[in-house]
Amino acid sequence: MKKRMFCRYIVLAAALLMSMPGSAPAVDSTITVNAVIQQASLTVSNATVDFGTIISAGADTVIIDASAGAAQPVATTGALTNITVAGSSGTINVTSTVPNAIVDITYPASIVIDDDTTGLITMTVDQIATYSTPTPLTLDGAGSGTIYVGGRLSISAGQTADTYASGGADVIAVNYQ
Repeated sequence: MKKRMFCRYIVLAAALLMSMPGSAPAVDSTITVNAVIQQASLTVSNATVDFGTIISAGADTVIIDASAGAAQPVATTGALTNITVAGSSGTINVTSTVPNAIVDITYPASIVIDDDTTGLITMTVDQIATYSTPTPLTLDGAGSGTIYVGGRLSISAGQTADTYASGGADVIAVNYQ
């Protein structure tokens, strides 16, 4: 009877050992990992800042304050300057393949514009960063955004009447943050 009892304990102990975790045979599983990498791209349009047609009787500044969106030029001394044909801030359309991307904008400190007749008479547009869309700019969920460009045009007393423009080589840099 003792032998039978002992055998039952052995069988019971073996059954318990087999039912415990880690005692079952190992089963392998496989995992597959995939990734698609695409180059992020950022495209921008060119902009033209137009101070309009200005009649000035003396030294003055004309400001386009586009820091909060599209804007028109305003003379700081209205008694001396009349803007007869309104200009507008420049608009740069930004498109990215990355939704909600954050982009840094680097504006030039100033841009020199010269007369169309001789190319020797100049005026300066400065404070471009002050009067333009603040940096950084967060694009929308579709990866789009708009940069509005303004600045301050300094007109000297006796400024020669002519059409003034930059050569177009001035750069506003837009880069992923």
